[in-house]
Amino acid sequence: MRDGMSHDVFRCLPKFFVAALGFGGFLGSTTFAKNPIVSSGGGFVLHGNASFSTSHFSRKLSDFEARFGKLTGFSDAAPPPVVVVLSDVTDAPLAHASLRMDALENGQPKIQVNLDSQNLEDEECFQTLAQSLLLRAYYGEKAPSPGSPITIIPPWLTHGLGRLCNSEALPVVIPAHYLRGAVPPSIADLLVQKPPSRNNPTLLDIYDAMASSLVRAGLMSPGGSDALQRWIGHFDPGSPDRTLSGWPPDWNMQSLERRWLLLMAGTSGEAPSVISLLTVGETLRRYDEIIMSIPTAGNAFDLLKREKGSPYIVRGISKSLLSLHLQANPLVVPLLDETLELCGKLPRLPEKKILERQKKLIERRAAILKQARDIESYLDWYEAARLPISSGLFDKLLHAPDTPVSKGPVGHYLDQVEQSGW
Repeated sequence: MRDGMSHDVFRCLPKFFVAALGFGGFLGSTTFAKNPIVSSGGGFVLHGNASFSTSHFSRKLSDFEARFGKLTGFSDAAPPPVVVVLSDVTDAPLAHASLRMDALENGQPKIQVNLDSQNLEDEECFQTLAQSLLLRAYYGEKAPSPGSPITIIPPWLTHGLGRLCNSEALPVVIPAHYLRGAVPPSIADLLVQKPPSRNNPTLLDIYDAMASSLVRAGLMSPGGSDALQRWIGHFDPGSPDRTLSGWPPDWNMQSLERRWLLLMAGTSGEAPSVISLLTVGETLRRYDEIIMSIPTAGNAFDLLKREKGSPYIVRGISKSLLSLHLQANPLVVPLLDETLELCGKLPRLPEKKILERQKKLIERRAAILKQARDIESYLDWYEAARLPISSGLFDKLLHAPDTPVSKGPVGHYLDQVEQSGW
């Protein structure tokens, strides 16, 4: 028996919880609470004084763990729990949330998070919790050898998951100047960006929100959580020098980047509907509006080249096309790309080449419109003829209306014959 705790407390806990609570060399400090709180999923063991903040934070830990498991798909059944220690009000305040890792006598990992009980709303707390759960999933039941380096989790992942798993995270408006044609941010730049200092909370909030949108975009992709699990992997004592790459190799960065920009644009307040792609018809309508804004006869690019101030006009057209590109239906994207390419090469191309390219753009637009109509017709036929459960949109067309039967003298005579039993 240790710290005045009875054996009855340990009979209701799994063996690895017993180690976490002080037996087997996991925790030997006498400053821990006599009645630690275990999270509902068993991923955390919380030590702190019996107070409202401890009780409230224990519920947040359970919610955090549940969200983490739902998002990432990591199982939390086997590994030892992460021990979360809240500082006492009489202790010196902690400057930062800290994470430490060690090994138990039985070879299992010991992961401990130290938090300041007076500052539990700080995003840094949840980033550290996300990091601890990722390390817990990686090391499992095998601790690294003493003195070996600990796997470093990229900051964009810990910041992103920490915010996604915190149900009480406040909304953040992410600037989306790219909706007005500015150059959009790239995933590659965010991966190498150092998180802003805590002394600049505005920039740090924007970074956290961008990182959470990126993690969300990756997990939304087909097999996203499975790809994340394969990337994190599992610790192998035979090759302890494994270094985690900066990006999950099974997450297609090019396709995720567009979804990421759409998610961030949805938080900007500038275009709330931007998170949904436009139809082919709406994309072509907006494209036509951009082309018709060319102040020349027939909206001709070759005549635009002669106009005074054409570089300024072409720049405006390119910005509008880039803004539309973000929401454009995939069928129309090649048309936008070719138009943007023409805008970029307009000053260097002879007028004859410009005419040829604009003619090809018109042909491309007509081909896209025909393809879209063919696809829509096929889907309508497939729903009407092949699907076992229909939407009900075609019921009136599939069922012929009941028409009244009109009978002549012969019909009435035959009815009388049938009624007489002949």
